[in-house]
Amino acid sequence: MTDALVVHDVVVRRGGRTVLDGIDLVAAPGLVLLTGSNGSGKSTLMLAIAGVVPLVRGSIVIDGHDLTQHGVAAKRQLGWLPERNDALEHLVARQWLAAVASLRRAPLAPSLALAHELLDDTVLDRPIGALSAGQRRKLALVVACCGEPRLLLLDEPTNALDSDGLALLDRTIHGWRAAGRTIVCALHRPERFDHTPDAQWHVDGGRVHATLIPT
Repeated sequence: MTDALVVHDVVVRRGGRTVLDGIDLVAAPGLVLLTGSNGSGKSTLMLAIAGVVPLVRGSIVIDGHDLTQHGVAAKRQLGWLPERNDALEHLVARQWLAAVASLRRAPLAPSLALAHELLDDTVLDRPIGALSAGQRRKLALVVACCGEPRLLLLDEPTNALDSDGLALLDRTIHGWRAAGRTIVCALHRPERFDHTPDAQWHVDGGRVHATLIPT
């Protein structure tokens, strides 16, 4: 089986500054904890893997699909919980979920059922910009999990989640690991995270230092 994520010689520049410089990473099944100080490049790495920021050099391969050359196929196997999703404010919540299900060629019904567990039915028919921070966050987590993609990116996943949302996050992490999928979780305060990772990536000075965690 191919690795869920392979990052090779990736260079990213933002605002005239090299943020990531020659990054090489491989994500095996399990939980990867991504750490680093504010401004170190954690979110930039997540954005690059999600295909949101362009690469100056290098390649990112998701489930065997090059993100630059075969972006649609790669993103079908990618679930992404961004730290913020302000760009989607005018989209109706239900439409967002339906669009992602269509992209991933996944049935919509299981994701709708999960959304109904966490959110009132009327919430799904409102524009995302009209939802509270907590409602947006729970919806974004449901969207990220839609179709059970092989790779799940979680950027500061505990932000704005209530007890129901945190319970879903815990179930997702346990379930993804048990199924042999890969989760990359970026956290500024990892000491507040209850899950022991299988590996840790630490961003510092434009480089990423990878460490396996003994079991």
